[in-house]
Amino acid sequence: MKKHSKCILFLALSLSTQTAFAYDMEDGVWKNLNEKHAQTVNNKKLISGMLGNRIYYTKTHDSDSRNNEYSDTYLKSRLGVNLKLTNNFSLKSIAKLEKVSNSKSTPDGTDRTFDNQGAFLDELVLGYDYKNFSALAGKMTMNFGDAWKVNNGIWVNEIAHDSYEQNEKLGIGATQRFGDPKVTGEYVFGISAFTNDRKNFDNSVLENRNGVSKSSGEAGDTRNLKSYVLSTDIYYDFGEDEKLSYHFSYLDSAINDRRNTSNTPEAIDNEKAYALNMRYKYPLSQNFALDGFIEYVEINNLGGNSAADSRILTVNLTTYIYKYFFVTLARSKEQQFKVAGNGVDESINEYSIGYKFDKLHKYLKGLSVLAGYREGANDDKVNLVRDNSFGLLINHKIEF
Repeated sequence: MKKHSKCILFLALSLSTQTAFAYDMEDGVWKNLNEKHAQTVNNKKLISGMLGNRIYYTKTHDSDSRNNEYSDTYLKSRLGVNLKLTNNFSLKSIAKLEKVSNSKSTPDGTDRTFDNQGAFLDELVLGYDYKNFSALAGKMTMNFGDAWKVNNGIWVNEIAHDSYEQNEKLGIGATQRFGDPKVTGEYVFGISAFTNDRKNFDNSVLENRNGVSKSSGEAGDTRNLKSYVLSTDIYYDFGEDEKLSYHFSYLDSAINDRRNTSNTPEAIDNEKAYALNMRYKYPLSQNFALDGFIEYVEINNLGGNSAADSRILTVNLTTYIYKYFFVTLARSKEQQFKVAGNGVDESINEYSIGYKFDKLHKYLKGLSVLAGYREGANDDKVNLVRDNSFGLLINHKIEF
């Protein structure tokens, strides 16, 4: 291993981890505000935040495509900082270091160690909070769906992350809260308007990202706030670690008027999507607990093409054993449909087991390790490519 790779590995192991279904700034400013409102709004520290690191090692040992049979070691780091400006105003930022998409990202059967790692600013948000009302403005991840941030496994969130995470948007938004999670339930209503961040704060250092022409008509590329998300989140706290939540959201992502129709003969329309999910955590006994999650997302006019639609289902169940062991079974599947063309079906099955080191030693607080097995399939109706992989994930997170 190269010297700089050893340094990165040592840094990641020296820091702390995101536990399953943890809610913090790693999930984005909006999700943090939704799920940790009291801590976020009442935080009196001038500067606070978190630093999370994940080291992944995956080895695809069996594939229908020999180019997919390689090992990959990479790092995902998140630095979230909250700067308290006044009692009501704050400036929140999230910087990321992770693999970025570029010309070297295509599998070619070559083993990789910390390749294609790029650093970039993912969120920069000015926030205003007054009692149960909050307003946001800046670069942020919109409140659409949750499966892309579920992190109680190694691969479980990949399809959702690639298909519908609404990150790196420039926009404005607001939330209003009603109720009490321990009585009638807490209801959080959200609204936001946005455009994609294109050549404002979207480049990366260390490794450059692939650029996309504005004339390509990416959904959300309107350069004004024509796209929007409406969301409702409901939280119940029954005590004794029993919790239930629901999420509903609607996305309308507008299309760039400059789209090059000569290269895109299909009909053009706004991309519209719906997301709904349920999460339930139930303690079976003092030493055993279940954590279940299911989300369904329907995308119409996929990518602005009115002849294409997509359906994504993510299901996972985590069992906690003596609080520190956890076993995850998960399945995620996407079906893309095209009029007068072949669609694509993609699926991931995951079986993983993990351990949290929180109580072994104070220096191990926040550290966890997961090992798992992945069954993947990609079917474009012409070729079916199946992959089998095993992986290891080391998590570490600290708060300050």
